[in-house]
Amino acid sequence: MVFYAAALLRSALLCWGVGIFIVATLNSSLFKVLQFTLSGQDESTYYLLLFTAAMSILRQLSFSLEVCKLRKDQKAYSLIDFLSFNFYIPLFFNGPVITYNTFHEYARHPIPLDKTRLERIVWCMCRVAIWAVITEAAYHLLYFCELEQQISILENLPLMEITGIGYLHVQFFHVKYMVLYGFSSTIAMLDGIEPPMFPRCVSALYTFTAMWRYFDNGLHTFLVRYIYIPLGGSHKGTVRQLLASAACFGMVCYWHGGQYYLITWALLNWAGIVLESIGAIVAKTATIQHYTSQLSGQNQRRLKALCNAPILAFLILFNLVFLGGTSAGYVYFDKFFISGFPFTTITLLASMLDMASTEEAEAGAKAPKKNVSYPLRILYCGECTLPVEYCEYMPNNDKCKAWLEKNLPSEFGKIYLSDSSLAEKSPEGGDTGETDKKGRQKRGGRGNIKIKKKAEPQGLTIARVQRNKKKYVTRIRGLATYDIDLEQARKFFANRFACGASRTEEDEIVIQGDVTDDIFDVIPEKWPEIDEENIDDLGDQKR
Repeated sequence: MVFYAAALLRSALLCWGVGIFIVATLNSSLFKVLQFTLSGQDESTYYLLLFTAAMSILRQLSFSLEVCKLRKDQKAYSLIDFLSFNFYIPLFFNGPVITYNTFHEYARHPIPLDKTRLERIVWCMCRVAIWAVITEAAYHLLYFCELEQQISILENLPLMEITGIGYLHVQFFHVKYMVLYGFSSTIAMLDGIEPPMFPRCVSALYTFTAMWRYFDNGLHTFLVRYIYIPLGGSHKGTVRQLLASAACFGMVCYWHGGQYYLITWALLNWAGIVLESIGAIVAKTATIQHYTSQLSGQNQRRLKALCNAPILAFLILFNLVFLGGTSAGYVYFDKFFISGFPFTTITLLASMLDMASTEEAEAGAKAPKKNVSYPLRILYCGECTLPVEYCEYMPNNDKCKAWLEKNLPSEFGKIYLSDSSLAEKSPEGGDTGETDKKGRQKRGGRGNIKIKKKAEPQGLTIARVQRNKKKYVTRIRGLATYDIDLEQARKFFANRFACGASRTEEDEIVIQGDVTDDIFDVIPEKWPEIDEENIDDLGDQKR
């Protein structure tokens, strides 16, 4: 109720103050005793109560900040909206984190439960059940968590055993959240809600940026929407970007408890993010671009994997600080980088290089191709059952042509009639008949030279434009550089945000209302070929 009262005052600073104060009560010794007493002095019940309260704080803070984002002439969300979001049972105990704007959208327009979605839910349930059995077995049969707490034992273990303990602990961390988030997410999917995606396997994440973006996607969305973007993000200069990212890590550290090992973990991860940002800036310089452009695609991926190998090693090490504490983290660092130098260090980096190379190759294979519209629409021949462009290579090509002409005449014209027109050309390459007359230059005249249109660099700009004292519109430019149909994009934005959208210039769409915060998530989700790094936030612009 305190959060709802703060939300009605439309003060984001007050909402954050309430949130910070309530988190402080969770971490204070006095309230810890009270929570332990309320949980019946049972350790498992106490941690469930603590985790549920922490998740509830994020949900209430999200609701309050969304109310603060409303215009003054818009009515605030009701108390029923607040309670239904906070106490939504499938996500109440274990999460994952979901922002109120997403929850509200799915509550208004739930995804229908068709056969395809039901099959997906059943498959997710089976996956979660299998991992739950594996997790329960690991709790009873494996003791790597306890061994990390016994520093005197951990220090005297052989290198291979220490490596196995660290690797198992990181993998188990992923599996645990797979079960916690997976079960509640599949239940929410039955209600027509699409929760944040499952945590991605830690073995497939080889950079600090990817780890924070894809492991807990819901928490990442929360941090970006309510901390990173309001503080300037990546479009207000390097200093603002560093401060915004530091504030995100500070929030995560404080929310988890603010202990010494958490502060160390947060600072190390922030340093990793800063190092990657500097590397990305250097990689975009003209000199580096000149040299890398002379390499083949495979060698470019190898070079990138070579740079990411030490980052991956420290990413695993820093996460072990979070899982086992600073003492256990120092033991790992000593074994691999101090007492084990140089042989153990080189071996570790070589294995990290192999992992980074594999993931880089898979990422390159899955990356969306330019000038290709997604989702792909593939037409299959009813005669040979292959895609229609392969029919000409089949032995029964005549039957394929007949089927295609009857069922898909437009595709038949594209494939076969175009070939026929090419065949009518003379061996020298000139057209015959009437075409030759039209193509012949008149005496004394000058041939029409078609100027090839220069390709524009790809990129999007988003701006909030004030129309009057209370009304804003969101302006989007640059969709045409990705060969996106602007009319279809206009209709998509109008349906997605339930407001008016219009094309005002050749490559400009104007959306009624301020949707700048949501647009950064909506555009890459709708058009995967658009990278988030190519979306430039111009901030407030004059009309």
